[in-house]
Amino acid sequence: MTATSPAGLTNLSALDRPAEHILENRIGAEYFATVGIRLLAGREFHTTDAEGSARVAIVNQSIARRYFYDRNPVGLHFRHAVDNDIESRIDAQLALRYE
Repeated sequence: MTATSPAGLTNLSALDRPAEHILENRIGAEYFATVGIRLLAGREFHTTDAEGSARVAIVNQSIARRYFYDRNPVGLHFRHAVDNDIESRIDAQLALRYE
């Protein structure tokens, strides 16, 4: 999800699901293109997605299904359960799934 540290956990709260710990990683612009991971929808992170700008996230298929069911998650927002004042917008969905 969105990064608050190089790697760590975020408490994600979305729709009617209870908050859960979600692994997060901070990555650079165009990371997925560099490592060959395809996006199903949305856009890569850009250099303009920097500290101080609107918080954005890219989710994998497992997170999208678990929290947003059959909806396209791109453009949806979620709140971080620990600090309800922090909100992120989902800008892409990856062609990755973890079960």
